[in-house]
Amino acid sequence: PTMVERSRGRFGEVTGLRFVLNQTKDLAQFADGSFDLVFSLITLQHIGKKEWVQGFLREFTRVLRPGGVLYFQLPSVELYPPWKKPLLQLRGRFFHWLVASGVPEQLCYRRLRIEPFMNMTFMTVAETKQFFAALGCTCDLVCESAHTTKTKYLVRKPA
Repeated sequence: PTMVERSRGRFGEVTGLRFVLNQTKDLAQFADGSFDLVFSLITLQHIGKKEWVQGFLREFTRVLRPGGVLYFQLPSVELYPPWKKPLLQLRGRFFHWLVASGVPEQLCYRRLRIEPFMNMTFMTVAETKQFFAALGCTCDLVCESAHTTKTKYLVRKPA
């Protein structure tokens, strides 16, 4: 809700622009073929399960008009080495314990450099291309990055 309000405050006077808060696991509030463009940047990786990410990708495709374009970013590799993920999860539990004990979050972040664990969902490039091919769409790799979250795709829904 905060981001929607900020966006309305900043861009509220732009004609034809509407900000909507979606708190469901789908985009059912939008009809099929409602949009020429769907854009998602640094969002999908924070959805907890790959199946849920795929559900949103399916929904993004559904709401595109024929000839529409989806541009999105999603990591294409596991970002945490096997030895590091348990340590980051432990640090995250410690962060939550500190906050629950009354330590301010900003103190944890800025002074103690302790932060919550952030799960990062990913799909390989091959898996992503195959996913969209099954939906009848073309999926082009715009930028691949093996070590960061910067892998980006351009998907076209056939006209």
